[in-house]
Order: sequence, then C-alpha cells, then structure tokens
Amino acid sequence: MPPENGEILSCVCPLCRGAHFSHLTPYLDHLTQYDRMECHPESQLALCEGCGAVLRLPLVILPPEQAQRHGEAYYAGCPGVESAPLDEVLTSHVLDWQVPHYRQFHRLLSEQTTPREHPRWLDVGSAGPPTAFDDFHFTTLEPSPDAVRFGRRHFNPERIHGGVIEHYQADQPFDGVLFLGSLYCIPTPDEALASAARLLRPGGWLVIGIGGFFVETVPNTPDGEYAHLENVWMGSTMWVYYNRVNLPELCARHGFTLLRELVDPCPAHPHQTFRFWIFAKNAPPREPDFSGGAALTRGLLDGLLGEFRQRTAAALAELDRPDVALVGQRELLAEMGEIRPWSRIRHVVDGLQPRLDGVWRLDGLDYSSFERLAAGWRSGEVKVIVVAAVAGTEAMVRTLAERLMELGVDPLTLDLRMPTRRSPMGRLFGWMMGRRVAVRALIFRPHGPNTARLLREIAAGTPPGD
Repeated sequence: MPPENGEILSCVCPLCRGAHFSHLTPYLDHLTQYDRMECHPESQLALCEGCGAVLRLPLVILPPEQAQRHGEAYYAGCPGVESAPLDEVLTSHVLDWQVPHYRQFHRLLSEQTTPREHPRWLDVGSAGPPTAFDDFHFTTLEPSPDAVRFGRRHFNPERIHGGVIEHYQADQPFDGVLFLGSLYCIPTPDEALASAARLLRPGGWLVIGIGGFFVETVPNTPDGEYAHLENVWMGSTMWVYYNRVNLPELCARHGFTLLRELVDPCPAHPHQTFRFWIFAKNAPPREPDFSGGAALTRGLLDGLLGEFRQRTAAALAELDRPDVALVGQRELLAEMGEIRPWSRIRHVVDGLQPRLDGVWRLDGLDYSSFERLAAGWRSGEVKVIVVAAVAGTEAMVRTLAERLMELGVDPLTLDLRMPTRRSPMGRLFGWMMGRRVAVRALIFRPHGPNTARLLREIAAGTPPGD
C-alpha cells in the first residue's frame, strides 16, 4: 500500500546509501525526552552498519509542497507544548534556546572571519535570530509557518522565509551556509548538503553545529553530574545522528573540505558542549570513505552504557547493607539483583504483596514480608527503606506506610530513599513499548517534602485525595 499524502518511507541510509542496520534497543532505557517515539511505534532506532549513523527508521521523506510538516512536527515536540499555547512554546524555545546559541555562534564566527570576507549567510532551520545581526547579513529558511510568523515579529521580517534548503533559489551565491542544531532534523541530508554547495560561492563556508551530547554521546544533563542516553535521541523529527567520521565524509561528497572544528560550552547548559564544523567549498566532490564510522558509534555507545552500569552497580553497592530494606516491584527487584547480587541486605520486600507473610525464594532472590520489615524497624535493625517502583511511586509509598502503621510503626519515623527525577534515567524505570528494559543507572536520595507530606497524611488517617 503506498504511503499517505505522497510521503515516501525509506530504509536506506541517507549517508552511505546502505541498508544494513542494527537495533539500538539494548542501549536505551527510554527512547525520547518528550515521549514522542511512543506516538510512533512503527519507528525503529537503528545503527547503520555501513557508516555508523544513528537513524530513526523508516525515514519519512515529504514532497516539496508538504515540507512545512517537518517544521510543525519539530515545534509540536518541544517541552511544554501539551500544556501551553504554541506561542508560549515558541517564545521559550526561540528566545531561551535559539537566541543564546546564535549569540555564541556570532562570537565564534567573528573570531574566524570578518563581514568583509564572508558577508552573506544562509541560516537553515531557525526562527531567524541571526537576521538581527548588524554586521553579517543573514537570511533564514524555516519550514514551520508558525515559527516564521513568530520570527518575523521578533527579528528582521524581510530576511525570514518559509521553506527548506532543497527547494530554495537565491539571486546570488552566499558566502556561508549555517546548520545550527538543524541538520539532524533533515531526513535527506545528502540533498540538503548538495543544495548548500549549489548556493555557496567557490571558497564559501559551510558551518554545522551539533550538541556534543548528540554527536559524541557524552553526559548530557544540565548539572553535569549524571548522564543518560534517553535524551541523546529526542522526538519524532530528529532523523539522523552523526559522528566525527561520517559527517566530514558526507560533506566531502559535495566538495567540502574540513577546515577546523570548534568546541564551546553549551549556552543553555554549561556542563554540555557544542561542536562546530567549519568546511570550505574548495575541492572536487569525491566518494566518501565511511570506514571506521560504525566502530566509532559502537565504541561511544558501549562506553556510555558501561558508565551507566558502573554507576548503577555503585549505587546498589551503597544500598547493600544490613540496615537497609528494599521495597518495590518484584520484576525490578530481581533486575537490580542481576546487576549486582545482594549479599548483606536482609529485607527485600515485594511491595505489591502487603499481606503475604513468611520468607521465600524466587528466581534466586530471597524475599521477606512486611511483618518482618516492621519488626526490623521497631528493633532498630532496619534504619533506611528504599522504594523501587516502575511507576506509581506514590502508591507504593502509601501501601508501605499504611501497612507498617497497621503493624505498629509510626510513618513519620520512616527514613525513605526515593528514586530521584534528577537521576540518569529520566523515566527512572521505564517500560518501552510494553517490554521491560534494563536499568541503566540508579540513584536514590532521601525522600523530599512531597513524600513527607504524604507520610503525615497517612499518619493522620487522611484518605487519598482529601
């Protein structure tokens, strides 16, 4: 059956044109920062065995008259769009993210060249912040009509145009073309770079900016303390992810030579970095050599996965003490035990079985009961209770506190360790498309004010929801 609306679905790598891929499911705890992939269960996140590009397959290639759909889908996936008007989302994304990044680019560009040497630039994929520069002359192309309208209200309206680079025509060549955080949103990068070469004068510059957490798979959270892979590949409009081997080779196919790479702190998150490639259109096109690209990507992923497992094992080792009890869902408890077998902990309790008594062994893990947990707490043997839940942490805490109160334990005396949202998981223990996936990293912290309030309500006998 042909695809709807004239779109083409492709499972051919847009870089090396190969069709051999590997699933990346083993590397992922959750697919997307914004839960967009769950809306597209037909999509597969895959590694190209030929060049090491990471792709969301199948690629959706739209006809020219529907190019705006890519832009619309991008802004529809920004944080807050489900609970705020689109104009507020655009305000946040454009003014808080795009503007600081373009200021950073302006500073770096001014250090590399002058408006006399490279005066005219084409910016691909933004709401138009660089059109407000008063030295370099920028024209912006943006496929989202809403972003175009927003940009024309805030920047130079004469220089902001709707459309995509593949179909753009200019009266005269540009001195530079810029893809700032936009190339991975284009499912046809080969055509986009061919158009960049078409629109540039000989010797003109091509600049590509990509966050280090995308291209180098490095720790990517704002505090720099933790890392997780889930945010490396976001949303339904992020199509192609590159590495430092395959991106320069792809550009070489269109006559671009790499002049230099620049790495600078990310303006939005100082613990992250942003990498800029500066190419010159100064060589004959050649066939790219993608050898080593797949090995590089696998090495990056294996290193990051190893870091997650190491952090997880270290966190579990800290919990493996006689004065710690673990209460949670049985599947997760077993999985944690697989990552690091328990040797000193004495109370592992199935939180979904509050009335079950006795001690039993299941899949090699010894389980205790709430009765024994209560006795251990009253005697002082147990000093800390760790709550581990796939979902419904509050319900698990309520079950735990209410059952222990029935057994003579004051909920206000409980010292709980809770899975924290600032941990590397994001969705701490995720379920992906109905299948449980491995815990990649695990951090627990003392319970906060919300849990303390819940314990006070339980101690006071307040029914849920009152």
